[in-house]
Amino acid sequence: MKSIMKKMSWIFIANVISAFSKWLIIIVIAKQLSAVEVGLYSLALAVTAPISLLGNMKLRSLFITEQNNNVGNYLRTRSITSLLSLTIMLFVIMVFYKEYFFLMFFVGLIKILDLQSDMYYAIPHKENNLKLVAKLIIWKQVVLLLVFSISLFSVKNILIALFIQVIVQFMFYMFIEKVLMKRKYHPLYTTSINLSTVKDIIKLGIPLGIVQFLFSLNANIPRYFLELFTTPVKLGIFSAIVFLLNISNTFMNSMTQVFLPKLSNLYNENQKKEFRKVLFGQLTIISIAISLLMLVIVFFFGEWILGAIYGKEYSDYKNLFILITLSVSINSISWNMDNGLMAARCIRVQPIITLISLVINIITSMWLIRKYDIMGAGVALIISSSVLLTLRIVFLSRELKREKE
Repeated sequence: MKSIMKKMSWIFIANVISAFSKWLIIIVIAKQLSAVEVGLYSLALAVTAPISLLGNMKLRSLFITEQNNNVGNYLRTRSITSLLSLTIMLFVIMVFYKEYFFLMFFVGLIKILDLQSDMYYAIPHKENNLKLVAKLIIWKQVVLLLVFSISLFSVKNILIALFIQVIVQFMFYMFIEKVLMKRKYHPLYTTSINLSTVKDIIKLGIPLGIVQFLFSLNANIPRYFLELFTTPVKLGIFSAIVFLLNISNTFMNSMTQVFLPKLSNLYNENQKKEFRKVLFGQLTIISIAISLLMLVIVFFFGEWILGAIYGKEYSDYKNLFILITLSVSINSISWNMDNGLMAARCIRVQPIITLISLVINIITSMWLIRKYDIMGAGVALIISSSVLLTLRIVFLSRELKREKE
């Protein structure tokens, strides 16, 4: 347990710094420009994130849970999916958001570079060398934050700042991440590529890619309707509050990365009792404890927190802050169930789960946001998170019961 916590501490720190850096970018935009630019930047993320996750296909997780160490096939698969993702992004931007083309294009390139970096972390992650992965993530995020912030401070132009960030991130990927990983794990990164295996990986990853796409789309549905029915300012305020709470999601993602190999081994070794103990016991207790702490803090200090970080115009939205915190709390438990489904290789049911949640989210968001404005978006998030959690528990319980029989 101590070994797990030590590894978790490294990846947790790295992911917290990563989320914190992305959140600081929102703060920098809010302080240097306005809520309008925050809203447009958030819209760019909302448009490009689902597409990049479609191409992600959880290839890193698939590689970690596979016994074969041939990462070459996965790298080739990632290159193919990244190219397809970029093509889809360009099409969507040109058709629906032509007036924001460069803003969304630069944000899209950043997402594609993140995809490429993610796969190069696969071998050290599988070897449980999370310290190396964490250090790279930390250095990259700190550098990118400084580059973006200094650029925006200097020119007061978000397009120029994003363009400079893309250039620096590309150089970091090519000359640091890629070179370092190939040098340290040279035999594993030079294995031959089998196109038939690549096709099999794509077939296995497509359901996961669809799930991630639908899940991200699900999370961003309120943003789309806020942009449609309200103003960029309200979209910016809503997005800024959501970003503030992403640290919790980052923590859950860190636990997922660390506990996934353990859960996968327990399931494969048919240790279902221990599997349930870790998933429904340890992970869920941690999630509930963190959620309760967040809710108490937001309830008593929410207005002050928003005002101190973003400004007075944000402090008026304490009630929205509470609603979004409740949604994030539900999601923290839901991440555990997703972790369990992944370890049990329940891949094909995940698109069904997310699609049902997405349909409900679209209906509730459209109605609630039109009727209750920005507060309706917060309620819609809670409903969507609750539906997703319920469905994951139902399908996972059914799978465990079936295996028991």
